[in-house]
Amino acid sequence: MPYHTFMFNLKKCGHAGCANPVICFSEDAQENVWDFNHFCFLHAPDPERARNAAAEYIRSRGKFVGMNLSYMRFDAAALAEKKFYGCMFKNCEFENVTADNFRMRMCVFDFSRFTQCKFTHMNIQFTSFACSTLCGTTFMSSELVHNNFSGIDARDSAFDDTDLYNSRFIKARLEDTAILNCNLQRAVFYEFTRKNVSFKLSSTREALFSASEKVE
Repeated sequence: MPYHTFMFNLKKCGHAGCANPVICFSEDAQENVWDFNHFCFLHAPDPERARNAAAEYIRSRGKFVGMNLSYMRFDAAALAEKKFYGCMFKNCEFENVTADNFRMRMCVFDFSRFTQCKFTHMNIQFTSFACSTLCGTTFMSSELVHNNFSGIDARDSAFDDTDLYNSRFIKARLEDTAILNCNLQRAVFYEFTRKNVSFKLSSTREALFSASEKVE
């Protein structure tokens, strides 16, 4: 699918003074199929109904383009084998989500929270997780290429056996976190902080670090 077909729905919430984009479920970038698309999740007349409908929508389909589900909470969401293109998940909460073999392109998870999640065999490119929080979460045996992890706060988490080519961890905070056996070619770790972080068997010599944070 060519990247020029991706499109974020930036229609603003109908609640007075709210600049958040509206909830949007779509089969493609043009076709809205959700009947609450005048409000964001925070101002939806029935947020629990919106959440349940979103979960069912994801379970029942395999490919998604241009969705906006920002501010929603996902528990044990069924993401395995799904494909997401140009979707917005800002300020979302993911708890106890286990999924593998899903694909994402140009999606946004900024300021989201991932708690006790396990993701494996993913293929994610040109996607942003900026300023998100990871607690007890693993990204393993995956292709995480050209992604933005800048400003993340990762604790008790792992990026093992993963290709992190040209991904950014600028000003990230990593604690009790493993980055084992990873491809770090052109990965950027400028001004990041770490405590009890292992880069064992990863290609740290091909990554970019601040002089004071050089990892051998």
